Amino acid sequence: MKRKTYLILIWSITLCVIVCSATFTFIRTKGVFAKVWNDITDELEESFDFKFNFKNNDWNSDDYADSDDYDYSSGKEFKTNLEEFSKLDVDGNIMSIQIKEGDTWLIECSYSHKQLKPEFTNKDGVLHVGQKSQVKHLAGSKKCDLLITVPANTELAKANVKVNIGEIEISDLTVKNLDTNVNIGEIELDSVKFDNLDGEVNIGDFKIEDFKDFDDFNANLKADLGEIKINRNSYGKKMTQKRNTSKKMDIEINIGQLEIN
Repeated sequence: MKRKTYLILIWSITLCVIVCSATFTFIRTKGVFAKVWNDITDELEESFDFKFNFKNNDWNSDDYADSDDYDYSSGKEFKTNLEEFSKLDVDGNIMSIQIKEGDTWLIECSYSHKQLKPEFTNKDGVLHVGQKSQVKHLAGSKKCDLLITVPANTELAKANVKVNIGEIEISDLTVKNLDTNVNIGEIELDSVKFDNLDGEVNIGDFKIEDFKDFDDFNANLKADLGEIKINRNSYGKKMTQKRNTSKKMDIEINIGQLEIN
């Protein structure tokens, strides 16, 4: 009897120690987990314009202010005329970028935090635009809207446009070799002429509008968890097309839809 009582006492003490230890660890680290989760959901909300109702902002209320309370007009902006270039290289972290036909060679940007300000150089015919890869502890809405214009009847030899979270929109341009990549967001090409297209989206959609030359291209298209639609016809998750031409199109989407019209 004494042995049984002793074992019960030992197990009770052990259980109390485990519960107390787990509780202490959770209290000490829950803010870290909440911060990481809020980082992810903030970025998803920014890209897809919806709200997570199960976020817990109470854990880090000082670091994560409600975006509705943030005064976007307090952000910064710049507008600069550019020298002519034939190649474009953009590498953005949180950015919505628009590249289109305009009156002049121009770069223009508005951003909510100085950490999101893109830096650029235009040298030897190549325009490089970059943004910090790590952005931490930014309260409120995180926005960077970048516009690049190219004069009419200009052909770019190459454009490599990559964004981690955001959107890429290219319209009314001729780019001989075009490489686009978005991790979370969307890519849209409207009235864009190219000979080679390499596109990749992890989570989001890829749209090509006003494109009448698809039958002239070698194509390798994949949408692992999504659908491929060409001229409103569905081709499932994979579509391959071979033509006697040097023109090619390779597009891969992990989660999302590919539309070509």
